[in-house]
Amino acid sequence: MKNFRNLFYKIGLGAGILSLALGMNYLYAAWTAPTAPPPGGNVSAPVNIGTTAQVKNGSLSVNAFSAFGSAYVQGNLGIGVVSPSYKVDIGGTPGTDGIRFPDGTVQTSAGGGGTLTMSFSKYMQVQHRVTVDYTLTAGWITHTINYDVENSISGASRSGNQIILPAGTYYADGDASAFSTSRVKNVLYNVTDGIYTLIGPTGKPNGGSSDNGGDSSQIAGKFIITGTKTFEFRTYSQEGGSCVTTNDTAAADVCLDLRIWKLD
Repeated sequence: MKNFRNLFYKIGLGAGILSLALGMNYLYAAWTAPTAPPPGGNVSAPVNIGTTAQVKNGSLSVNAFSAFGSAYVQGNLGIGVVSPSYKVDIGGTPGTDGIRFPDGTVQTSAGGGGTLTMSFSKYMQVQHRVTVDYTLTAGWITHTINYDVENSISGASRSGNQIILPAGTYYADGDASAFSTSRVKNVLYNVTDGIYTLIGPTGKPNGGSSDNGGDSSQIAGKFIITGTKTFEFRTYSQEGGSCVTTNDTAAADVCLDLRIWKLD
């Protein structure tokens, strides 16, 4: 009986020593020695509610966020955009999602919001300048464009009587003079898509007679193109007519003046 007790004692002692050895080995393997003497090498404090300013180098995701003071964004800010490419990059459904103002109005595009802001940093102006009378044939004609006043729209150009515009939102304002015709109308025609982009009202020189009265049919409006498009300024004259000059040799006369602003 005594021999059995000694045997169980030895077995228990051996198991205890083995467990202790394995435990010490685990603790030693999990422990990492300091990289610098105290107090160097301390890990950064976790994000907390203290008053000390903290910086987190990695990304931080939260379910909701509130800023009770001023907020500073060093890079780009995305609203509905995971990887913003601009200082403020807003995603969503075009024409539906937007910015709501205190008066309850919603702006869904850069040219919306009730006020149209046009910058001359993205501006193009072309003209048809003449020193002798310019004849308009009856029906549709593509108006001559022979003078570039200014072009600061990146990617825009003129080729003969055609205007090439890159994708974007635009506002155009233009007019052309006509004399000796009863009715005249001007349009901005999208040659690429075969559509009338802007249509001006019908002008009636001299009250509708075909005398020597003159009038100017204006086109004006905003339009959006999703790719590079080619445009022409076209004029419809019911009975032909002309753009007459003043016979002033000091400066040319302008039969057509077209101004285009890029809004985005």
